Amino acid sequence: MPRSIPSLDDCKRDADFLLKDVYSDDREVSLRAIERFRRIAPFKDKSEVEVHRDRGEIQHKHALAVIAREHGYVAWKNLKDATDVLWCPPGTSAFWHNWCKTHEEARAYQKEKGGYLLTGHGKWFIAERGYIEALGMDPDDPRWEAIGFDVYEPRDQKSCDELIMLRNARSTR
Repeated sequence: MPRSIPSLDDCKRDADFLLKDVYSDDREVSLRAIERFRRIAPFKDKSEVEVHRDRGEIQHKHALAVIAREHGYVAWKNLKDATDVLWCPPGTSAFWHNWCKTHEEARAYQKEKGGYLLTGHGKWFIAERGYIEALGMDPDDPRWEAIGFDVYEPRDQKSCDELIMLRNARSTR
């Protein structure tokens, strides 16, 4: 069962680090990383020695799959889909949002106009109160203020995790 949805940027960074560990000159570091790969196909039926010997076959996509599995998802696509539509589920396109290409652009817009900084489809957008209500959430929940109305870089991670759990619960109904 998936836990709270992690940041895609964090997961990509973790996959990069994992891949670097696989190719480390420190055999112990490399073997620890390889053991993590042995939980996924095509490595699960190979011994640690075989995977280490053939580590040139390990690609970034495999590292992403390991990270997804460690977060409770069957595959990277499942984790990516979960993060991409959490705040922008199907059927919400009737709402007008202010879409931004970067988090910095979204923060600047939000600082000037207010709103709730959310993510979807690999981008950032600013939503108004009505959108939060349409998601089945309370726009006056004090956790919004605690996170700075920003789910991408929240001021208070615990409050953000709680909002994510609440959003997850609402999205499965």
